[in-house]
Amino acid sequence: MGGCIDFIHFGTINDSGTFMKIGDIVECGEFGMALILGPCDVPDGVPEEALGIFLMEPDAWPTVKGWAVQLLEEDGKVLSVHEHNLYTIKL
Repeated sequence: MGGCIDFIHFGTINDSGTFMKIGDIVECGEFGMALILGPCDVPDGVPEEALGIFLMEPDAWPTVKGWAVQLLEEDGKVLSVHEHNLYTIKL
């Protein structure tokens, strides 16, 4: 989570057109529900043929904006994820 930005970010619109912000509860792919902690940088997509290069120097890989989230259904682990992996929960 070293790339997390330490200023308040009021939210962004994800690919599905839904507004997300710090403190929201979202669905995080196969991990279940998660709490949005804040924005952060995550590695850009890594094509399979470039995996060896990425693993040699992951900090040198280009980044995109994502979110730090804390999993609520697992062990409370904190992950940095791409925004397109988060979905708002309709209550």
